[in-house]
Amino acid sequence: MRIWPFDAEEIIRNIIVKHLNIEGLTDEEWSIISLLLLSQDLSLEYQVIKNNVNLTDPELREFITNLKERGLVTEDGKVALHQGLKEPLTQYFKATFYQKFKSKIISQLKQRIGSSLSVLWIFMTAKVIYDLPYGEIKGEPILLKTISKTRIKEFENQLANIKDIGILYDLGSDVILLGDIMRDVENWLKSSIKQSLIFIPARDYYLARSVFQDIFSKCQEYVKIQDPYLGEETFDLLEYIPVELQIMILTGLKLGEGEDLSRICQRIERMRTQRRGKFQILFIGDKTTGDAPFHDRFIISKTHGWQVGTSLKQVGKGKETTISELSKDEKDETIEPAFDRWWNAKASELELRNIKKVDYQEWKENIIKGGEI
Repeated sequence: MRIWPFDAEEIIRNIIVKHLNIEGLTDEEWSIISLLLLSQDLSLEYQVIKNNVNLTDPELREFITNLKERGLVTEDGKVALHQGLKEPLTQYFKATFYQKFKSKIISQLKQRIGSSLSVLWIFMTAKVIYDLPYGEIKGEPILLKTISKTRIKEFENQLANIKDIGILYDLGSDVILLGDIMRDVENWLKSSIKQSLIFIPARDYYLARSVFQDIFSKCQEYVKIQDPYLGEETFDLLEYIPVELQIMILTGLKLGEGEDLSRICQRIERMRTQRRGKFQILFIGDKTTGDAPFHDRFIISKTHGWQVGTSLKQVGKGKETTISELSKDEKDETIEPAFDRWWNAKASELELRNIKKVDYQEWKENIIKGGEI
């Protein structure tokens, strides 16, 4: 065992995760688990949990009952996680739910800040509280800071607003600020001062096309596109990509509402023919729902990167959106590595998360047969 060349710790952790009864947990159930993981002793009063989740009392009671039946939590005065589950649940939480949750909160915050300066003021108030010389900063399971309310009485009226934008949990006597999310949003704000932030109004089709034409003209060597929902309009935009560039698209297993499968297949096959080996597309998602394991939309090239506020097919249509250019550090250190991780992930690794990744041919065959992806 000592000399055999394999990672025993990773193997043991994967075995434990595989036997945990956590497959199929809903986002709401993960929200409850995450609160317990972030608490001091893995336990919280029922009312504290209710104050931090957007659920009715009957909904919350049902979710807690489900978690109890799975053997994940107990309820004896307080709702509590089993101590022995802390390590494997923490690892699984960080690898699955938290990345999706973090991406969603950051995306929503960016859009809200772009629409209203009052949200920027709320965020900056949270930053002031986080930077105070009080409380305790922890790096696990995520970067966060716990502060006693007695230390921040002057900010008491602002705490509810900070909680509403998704970066604070109110635990009664203490609050938890999600430093990991705050840091990423702060970096985005700093880079936005130097980089471009483009606002595209609803139904401004020509401005949208002009913006994408300009974006693709700045790309070098390749264009990586991450978008959970593929549409026919997506391929209209791809026509602006110079023919010498490699295109790599990562999208969800299921098509968006109202999309015509046969027309999507025609567009993919035409693109493959036109690009002569310089077009690749992979479909990835939950094996049950088909949902992609990511929320944000990105365009990535060798020297530039952009975040798009909605699916590419929707830009310039029914809803307004923003396109923000990423800083070089954000693209190189965070966004592109995350794209590459999904693109290169092994089937065995995805299987542990109930995720499947297929190429175009396998995706098309499963869709046409009407079977599960």
